[in-house]
Amino acid sequence: MNRRKLLIVTIVALAGSLLLAAGGLVAVTINRPIYYVGTRGDSAVVPPGRVPQESLKDLALIYLATFETYTPATIAENDKALKVFVSPRHFESFGKILDGRRDVVLHGGVTSVLVPDHASVKSTRLQDGRYEVRMRGVRKTYLADQLDRHAQVEYLLYFEVAAPTLTNPSGLYVVGQRFREIRQEDRRE
Repeated sequence: MNRRKLLIVTIVALAGSLLLAAGGLVAVTINRPIYYVGTRGDSAVVPPGRVPQESLKDLALIYLATFETYTPATIAENDKALKVFVSPRHFESFGKILDGRRDVVLHGGVTSVLVPDHASVKSTRLQDGRYEVRMRGVRKTYLADQLDRHAQVEYLLYFEVAAPTLTNPSGLYVVGQRFREIRQEDRRE
């Protein structure tokens, strides 16, 4: 009789363990929504790998304004701030680009100002899970306090979603950027 009770207890314990294991496996494989904290401190519940469009647009505006607005006195701090946004796998090559740009700015007395067109910001989720953000703006570049270039430009930024960090709580990282001049304006202000 004791053997029979022991066998029943063992079978029940084994069945319970199997049910717990199956439940854990199901819980891990279900794509549950995540709680996303946006760039403005706002939050939303979104599917895994997705980002609220407003947060993506805000981050693109912040990144480009920081990247394209600088003076010889602010370039080092701007570069430091930009590195927070860059994907870790592109960090080294981006750092080299920033170092080269900083040398040109410091030795040439270059100043740049970007006035973004907030209404033009459009974002798209790509098939590979990255995001593309397209926006326009007006960029003015000065050499030794003289206007050198005044152009309308269009930017294309690519973001990927990765693990949030203390320095980048959004978990959005720049993996690429391009720009083209749409029209060069008269050099007079």
